[in-house]
Amino acid sequence: MDIFKLLTLTFSKYTDTKSQSAVEEVGIEFLRRDEARVPENENQTKLGVSEQIVGWLSTEVGKMAKRANS
Repeated sequence: MDIFKLLTLTFSKYTDTKSQSAVEEVGIEFLRRDEARVPENENQTKLGVSEQIVGWLSTEVGKMAKRANS
């Protein structure tokens, strides 16, 4: 999850398209490998990166919504 947060912070720092594309590719590949780590038929108890990202986004959206309603 820390790597994903780092990628999201890094993305806006790059102004050129090549660098932004590289950051996107790293993020996508990171998620792809994480999702492939546990076979679908096995019981997964640990949250994968994509589930953590959804939780993080939910928390961030909740913070923004609270600020907007204040």
